[in-house]
Amino acid sequence: MSGLDLPLRNSVLALLEQLVHRDGLGLLFVSHDLAAIARLCSQTLVLSGGSIVEQGPTFAVYANPQTREARELVTSIPGLGRDVRQDKP
Repeated sequence: MSGLDLPLRNSVLALLEQLVHRDGLGLLFVSHDLAAIARLCSQTLVLSGGSIVEQGPTFAVYANPQTREARELVTSIPGLGRDVRQDKP
């Protein structure tokens, strides 16, 4: 997603969001783009060295990260933990 210009990125995210929410598509979204993850994913896994170090509802992981790795990810995006307040369907 990082190689796309903003309008194309938003179009791709909107299409994925539509497929997940309207059509019930299952989605495994692997990314460092935390804003896109917050938009698309109800659950989040944080990996470190190929191992899961934290997992849970996306809003909970972003609002209250329990591990150093998750805290570092969330704090790398100013305001992200405060902006994600409700669970995605």
